Amino acid sequence: MIYALALDFSKSSDKIIKYFLKMANREEDRAVIISVLEQYDHSLVNAIRVDFDFQILDGANKELAKANNEMLKEFQEKLDRAQIQYEVVVTVGKPSEEICKHAKSKGADVLMVGSHGGKNVKKLILGTTSDYCLNNAQVSDVIVIH
Repeated sequence: MIYALALDFSKSSDKIIKYFLKMANREEDRAVIISVLEQYDHSLVNAIRVDFDFQILDGANKELAKANNEMLKEFQEKLDRAQIQYEVVVTVGKPSEEICKHAKSKGADVLMVGSHGGKNVKKLILGTTSDYCLNNAQVSDVIVIH
């Protein structure tokens, strides 16, 4: 079985890895780690027409990518210790759309995604990204970890 694990900097990511490791069969199961970077975009600053040093945005994007790589390394080490096969997909874009797209393209049977607080009741319980994935992921099952 192929499990797509949507990981970010939240506490849910640790829980996703722990839950996956409890249920995974190392001979049969494989993980696809999906990490989506939301990078700071120059067009935002251009739209509000302010004088801005774009090196600040570029530096922030580099720091974000570096922190993401360090986070992923920790998760990869856990999967290595458990002797579970995996691949890593790091992409840039809107997390909800990128997670669903890559879960489908990698042939995932199950998508595991974390929940986050939101503004309305449904989003407070599920989170925007997990709600989108529940309704749009083309996989057999979606597991939302809180």
